[in-house]
Amino acid sequence: MDKLANAFALLGDEEDKDASTIVAVRTAEAKKITVEHKKIVAEQKKIDAEQKKIVAEQKKIDAEKKNDQQRNGRSDHQVLSKEESHMRWLANRERWLANRERWLAREAEKNQRRLAREVEKNKDMSLKTLKEYEAEQKALEKNNKSDKSTVSVPEKEATLDNFTTKQKSNKNGPAARGMDSQDSRKNLNNRSWAGYSKHNKDNALPDVKVKAEPAPDFSETNFPVLGKVTKPTKSSVKHIRKDNTH
Repeated sequence: MDKLANAFALLGDEEDKDASTIVAVRTAEAKKITVEHKKIVAEQKKIDAEQKKIVAEQKKIDAEKKNDQQRNGRSDHQVLSKEESHMRWLANRERWLANRERWLAREAEKNQRRLAREVEKNKDMSLKTLKEYEAEQKALEKNNKSDKSTVSVPEKEATLDNFTTKQKSNKNGPAARGMDSQDSRKNLNNRSWAGYSKHNKDNALPDVKVKAEPAPDFSETNFPVLGKVTKPTKSSVKHIRKDNTH
């Protein structure tokens, strides 16, 4: 006790306080700590009680489960195997989902690379077509300059060339083709008529030579009835016509 008082006295001297004041403060702090410790112990006991209650409830559930299994005629092994199979199915499902996710990530990366290649390809094609267009424009300008620098043809030669080309076009034009078609139709008709006449000549009957005989004698001796035939009168002809109408 003296040692403790001496220690407090030394501490009070260092802090310029009275030793009794320091003892009172330290005692109050110790009591406060003790109260807090008691609260912690009480909370721990409460937690332990809750844990015991949970364990009791779990035992009760296990007992009821066991009774249900016995009533249903199933053993623990069957229940465990069913649970294990369900767990395996869940594990397989998770693995499949993980593989699927990785595959989708790879496909997305491939599509991005393909899109980048297409963009570069289109860019190269556009640059290539632009260069080709510029080259064509330069060639066209060069041809125009060369056409302007050529010597023009004299007028007479130009008219002569136009005349000859016109004659050629007339020979081969639609009018010439129409004349050719008319001539061809005429030739075809002539050939067909010649063939027809030849066919008639070939198929004609040979000339038949008729022997000349004397004319028939219509005298009364050979035909006595002819001399008795008279010409009918008009009244008799009318009467015959009326009879025919009736």
